[in-house]
Amino acid sequence: MPQTPKGSRSSEPSRLRQETVVMRRLGFIDAFFLAFGGQSILLSLLTYGAAVIALSGYFSPVAVALGTALVVLNGVVVQRLSNLYTQNGGYYNYAKNLNGRLGAHTGWVYISYAILYGGAYVVGTAFVVGYALGLSPVMVSLIITASAISLVLLGVKPSSRYAIATGALEIGIILYFVVGSFLHAHLTVYNPFSNIRLTRGIPLAILLGASIPTGYGVLAQVSGEVVEAERTVGRAMLTVIVISGLLASIFVLALTNLAYTMSLKAHTLGAESMLSLVSNVNEAARPIIIFSVLSDGVLGAMAYLMAATRTIWRMSQDGYMPKWFGVLRKGEPTNTLAILSPAYIFITTVSMLFLPVFDDFVALGVVAALCSLYIHFVANTSLYSHTRKPSSRGNAWRIIALLAMCYTGFNFGFSLYEGKTVYAVVFLGLTLTGLVYTLLRPSKHRRVGLDYSS
Repeated sequence: MPQTPKGSRSSEPSRLRQETVVMRRLGFIDAFFLAFGGQSILLSLLTYGAAVIALSGYFSPVAVALGTALVVLNGVVVQRLSNLYTQNGGYYNYAKNLNGRLGAHTGWVYISYAILYGGAYVVGTAFVVGYALGLSPVMVSLIITASAISLVLLGVKPSSRYAIATGALEIGIILYFVVGSFLHAHLTVYNPFSNIRLTRGIPLAILLGASIPTGYGVLAQVSGEVVEAERTVGRAMLTVIVISGLLASIFVLALTNLAYTMSLKAHTLGAESMLSLVSNVNEAARPIIIFSVLSDGVLGAMAYLMAATRTIWRMSQDGYMPKWFGVLRKGEPTNTLAILSPAYIFITTVSMLFLPVFDDFVALGVVAALCSLYIHFVANTSLYSHTRKPSSRGNAWRIIALLAMCYTGFNFGFSLYEGKTVYAVVFLGLTLTGLVYTLLRPSKHRRVGLDYSS
């Protein structure tokens, strides 16, 4: 475990040191399920999966697989960076390797991403559960957000235990449905390449497909609380990406195959009809599925709230956020949670007053995905920069970083060009606001190589 460098913190008063040091408490299983929970995979499949199918029809299993390939490529880069930077803050730290203010700007974009992406999970859950039980989506979103905030207040360890229980249930439900749907289709499988229609919706479908297995980024932000982070974080990330990517692709294939067998038009499937199809495999499982989706919403919101609080906390250590955010209470950055909680509630409730609930979910998800592509492009550039240092070894990582930069950059540019103008405007507004803030904000920049976790 990295030791506090001489003179870096020991000269400070004991009271301040106790208030600003986090503890490493998460093992591999905790880290894996916290990242897996950040994906809320069953909920993602019923929401992001519905959007992918609506855009790409029977080609959607391939679209999800291509999206997973993008995640794998970026995940390998982040896995390597997580071996080099083991503090809380993740992407902020990776970008700070290039430039301090670029790190602060990337941190800003990540915070925006975490709020939007976590908010999309809340809205998606409100849509599915509200439809299934006939409840008000606003009321459901308030219940989910309040539950997520409560879990974050309990701390990272109890939250990871909740993630383990919920994640195990999700995996069981998905596998149960996949097996049941193929049996229902008499073990026949259609060819997803047989009815390809290359439309403008395919790139957006791939982008939304990549949004399903992306929870590994949560783990990067809490690296400072993982035991032996230089090994555990990277292994947990790659394991999560591979398992969730396979589950997502197989689930979408099973769902579209079931629709094909029943002579349904895949692109007309919405989240409501998807829930009905999943339930029809075994009607008795419907209450368990709804409960799991509800738990998923809580878990996703909790994971991204936790990631955002750790990012703000780390930025405050370097002076890019007010010092007040750097204070811990019982090892948790509760001050940051006090600011983020109203933002979550505002986004998840007020936005539903202006847009239909599912459209609101898609809007939040697409803007969050654009933010994700941006921060991953910066992370890829950071790894490429690191490989050019004389102390760095191996050209393989340089090639991987270049490939990831090209693939991510292409998807980012194409998504901006082909997507709705309003999504691009909102994204650019967020990034420009962050740029102005980071340029005006004075900093007390510390070297990222010093690990203050213990």
